[in-house]
Amino acid sequence: ETWVLKAQLGTVEKLQHLMTQRGLEQDLSLIALARNIFENLIWLKLFNEDKNYGLIFYRYLLQQQLDSQLQVIEKAREEIDLFKGLAIEGDLDFDLLLPLIDANTTEEEKALLVSDFKREHSERIDLKARSAFSIYADQAKCNGYAYQAHLIESQVIPHHQERINTINDHMDELLSSIPMDISPTLKAELFKKKPHWNWRCHASSLGMESQYKFLYALTSRLLHSTPMSLATPAELSPQEKYLLLDYLCLSIKGLCEEIQKFEYVGKMNAIQFPLKAE
Repeated sequence: ETWVLKAQLGTVEKLQHLMTQRGLEQDLSLIALARNIFENLIWLKLFNEDKNYGLIFYRYLLQQQLDSQLQVIEKAREEIDLFKGLAIEGDLDFDLLLPLIDANTTEEEKALLVSDFKREHSERIDLKARSAFSIYADQAKCNGYAYQAHLIESQVIPHHQERINTINDHMDELLSSIPMDISPTLKAELFKKKPHWNWRCHASSLGMESQYKFLYALTSRLLHSTPMSLATPAELSPQEKYLLLDYLCLSIKGLCEEIQKFEYVGKMNAIQFPLKAE
């Protein structure tokens, strides 16, 4: 029940941020919002089908946190290699300036050549870091690329490895305390090494496959760079926009109803709002 209630609270808080006038006016924002609400509704319906889906929710939360930390470490290792390479590349070869200097070159001109050479070389190095979408590029400009590589290796990676260890401890705790009444299907889902969430499968089990087909078809057409989206205007027809707005109206009402429907020990109605579809 704890994780079901956390998901329900997150639903209400998310709606407060997502439902804006600007978002409802823009086609891409509207289709993204509709798909998000659709997937949210699937979770809430599953919680009412079987409260142990709260454990599945928690299992996926831990897995996503774990994957995120592993990706951060992988990116950090890439940046270590990048910065070490840039540190070597950053050594200036002033011999390259010799063809530009002769007996008539003044000291002031020499100083300007050296200054421009150092600036252009530094800009090229910084652009390489920027082009690699480096998280620590700005810090490396101040600290130096070699020292920044050292900081990532000695501080950043151990920090994220510690978080991975904590997540794995939570995962072990979850899998060692499975309730006796859990269904074999959900138990198998919990113990999958790499669980995979299939939206179409769950939508079908809840009688929502037609909604899935409608929303995901629009997603493919508008949000992805398919030949159709590149060759035709990326906009909804007036009828499609009306359908999406109507879908949002009914689905948000459905979210609230699913939240109210969920039963648990100690539940009480502190405040109740009537839900009426206009």
